[in-house]
Amino acid sequence: MTQSGEVLNYQEMMNKYYEVLSPAFDKIIGGQIAIAGIATAATLFLTVTLFVIDRKKEQIAGIQRWGFKSH
Repeated sequence: MTQSGEVLNYQEMMNKYYEVLSPAFDKIIGGQIAIAGIATAATLFLTVTLFVIDRKKEQIAGIQRWGFKSH
């Protein structure tokens, strides 16, 4: 029931609900995309850095990778 006393059907009620919460949903979704992008960049940076450091240590120790000789 609205303030004026009229009864809303389910579809009208869902439309009003969406109308009120849509801006909040848009902000939440936008924030999640930014957070996911930052997390992806940090993960890639960390993975590559650790891979390069590990590879240098393997070369210094003379460890062969995947059965191939190191140059």
